[in-house]
Amino acid sequence: MKLKRLFQISSIVSLLSFLFLGMGCDNASRYHYQYATNTTTTATQTTAAEGLDLKALTLLVKEVKDASELEKRLNTSGSINNLDLDANGVVDYVKVTEYGTEQHKGFSFTVEVAPGDVQEIATIELVKEQEKVAVNTYGNQNIYGPGYSYHSRFDLSDVLVTAWLFGAFDRPAYHSPYGYGNYPTYYGAGYSRVPTSQYRSKVQTYSQQRQTPSAPVRQSVNNSSSTKKTFSSNANAQKPSGTGGFGRSSSSTGATSSRIQSPNANKTATKIKAPLSNPTTAQKSFQTKVTQQSRPKSSSTRSGGFGRSSSSSVRSSSFGRSSFGGK
Repeated sequence: MKLKRLFQISSIVSLLSFLFLGMGCDNASRYHYQYATNTTTTATQTTAAEGLDLKALTLLVKEVKDASELEKRLNTSGSINNLDLDANGVVDYVKVTEYGTEQHKGFSFTVEVAPGDVQEIATIELVKEQEKVAVNTYGNQNIYGPGYSYHSRFDLSDVLVTAWLFGAFDRPAYHSPYGYGNYPTYYGAGYSRVPTSQYRSKVQTYSQQRQTPSAPVRQSVNNSSSTKKTFSSNANAQKPSGTGGFGRSSSSTGATSSRIQSPNANKTATKIKAPLSNPTTAQKSFQTKVTQQSRPKSSSTRSGGFGRSSSSSVRSSSFGRSSFGGK
């Protein structure tokens, strides 16, 4: 009898040990899967800057006849625009605003993330220099980081928009007639953002097909605290620059003249979900809040028997910052 009782007790203990071991493995496996899934999600995030390649934007300006066509080309499916500041999977509508003086013109590119919440993305300035036109493209520092720009000089006849920009001084400056929720038919309800790798390939091909050796589009990165800088206007002072990453260069090149003030220079949108290169305090605060709201709550799994319980915590992804090293 004693041997039989001992055998029964031993069997019960073995069964309980097996059950507890199985539950522990299940929790560990579930945690590992959730962690791996969230880690993958974080790794695929890209910066807002990777949604609009400034070199491609510089070359696009050469091809349009006026600001209205420029805005249309930017917001038609298949364009060089892949911005998605609110991270909803739909490409943002980019508005164009003209500004400047008789010999120094500019275009400001903005996105209205929410009603009245406007973010300047970049500006392009064109300066007429006898038979040449200098084209300087500046990325907004919140989106691209400080001092991110592209510069080139083209023959006046090669830049179609110059006839419209510098030809008639009595016309009104162009201001986009569209706004949040009020879009033209060519944009409609918007179109889907393409994967970053696909976008990179597209804009690289676009730029290669349009850039010529006689008029290269060069990049400069000035990381100084100054937001305005006067560059040398001597075209011969430009030096070839090596590239690093996606459209990045390791040396700066000369631009022309001093910059003019954009009417949207101080406009920063608060409700941007896409990671930024140099966010403001308000932008950081909003993204932190969004991250906290999107993080799953810790879940607990109660096991039966002996009043014991086990819990597993789930790590979630957050908006991480990354540098625009060439979407």
